[in-house]
Amino acid sequence: MEAELDVWVHPDLRAAAAAEDWPTLLRTWRKATHSSQSALGALVGLAQPDISAIENRRRAVASVEVRRRIIEGLGIPAELLGGAGAEMPLPSLVLPGLVADPDTERLRHITASGMRLDAASLAAVERLLAEHRRAEDTLGSRVMSAVVAKQFEAVAGLYDQARGPLADGLVRVMAEYAQFLAWMAQDQDDAALALAWFDRSYDWALESGHGDMAATTMSMKAHVAWSGGAGPAHHPPR
Repeated sequence: MEAELDVWVHPDLRAAAAAEDWPTLLRTWRKATHSSQSALGALVGLAQPDISAIENRRRAVASVEVRRRIIEGLGIPAELLGGAGAEMPLPSLVLPGLVADPDTERLRHITASGMRLDAASLAAVERLLAEHRRAEDTLGSRVMSAVVAKQFEAVAGLYDQARGPLADGLVRVMAEYAQFLAWMAQDQDDAALALAWFDRSYDWALESGHGDMAATTMSMKAHVAWSGGAGPAHHPPR
């Protein structure tokens, strides 16, 4: 494999990086560099079947660690990843009454400082999720899905800072985020992405000891699988 030295000047690659559209980015990068899925996997620390699943949207890049591997392995320039997002790692909608700035600021501070997660910060995360759900009622899933996905990445990144019951609580919130992201993917007729998020929600719900949430997630997943992503979508429990 011989990668082009200026591969990141390609407009399609730049657009995919800015949108963090990982399936498009991986496929376009391989085409530009004449690389196989195995060669790409070796660079980013993933097996060839994992690369294939991501490229074909059977697997979402929901892990902060996998996202980091892709960015570092492919040498994605930092300025392409969301631009101003480098200065504001926890995107929120600047809409008074919909998303609480104090909660966003608390989460941004603990993420940037590396401080251990505390009960107040976990409560702030839960409020943010509730506010994003209310915002989605008003604005729709197409507006909110990217915002919620970015917020989820930051929340998942707090796991190493949590201990004991707080770690269980954070995993439960991650399950709720994944369930919400699955519902929004379903609402946008992306059944493969919805099923991938439902799988993560189910696993995290079990890990955190919330059997009711796991059962609800499996019911929602079964509806997507049965309908092929079509038909009316139903909000996850609040």
